[in-house]
Amino acid sequence: MNEFLYHELLMEEYRRAKLAEAKQHRLISLVSEKKFTRGVYWILSRVGVTLESWGCKMQERYDEIVACEQSDLLQGLTNNVTNSPA
Repeated sequence: MNEFLYHELLMEEYRRAKLAEAKQHRLISLVSEKKFTRGVYWILSRVGVTLESWGCKMQERYDEIVACEQSDLLQGLTNNVTNSPA
């Protein structure tokens, strides 16, 4: 067999092996990236749900306080108006 032909066939086989390896690596990296992305989205989703829950609880708690303060302020204003000398 011609030395040049043998070398060319060997290089072609090497190139095919490297292309197959690159394809496999690319597919593995795509799957790994999707798993990582799904994990990050899941974590961010859980953080969002937790923050929303805390926000609702705080709003319920402080709405009562604000309502009490506003009613006290209104009572104070009406008392000042009725008790003020005219």
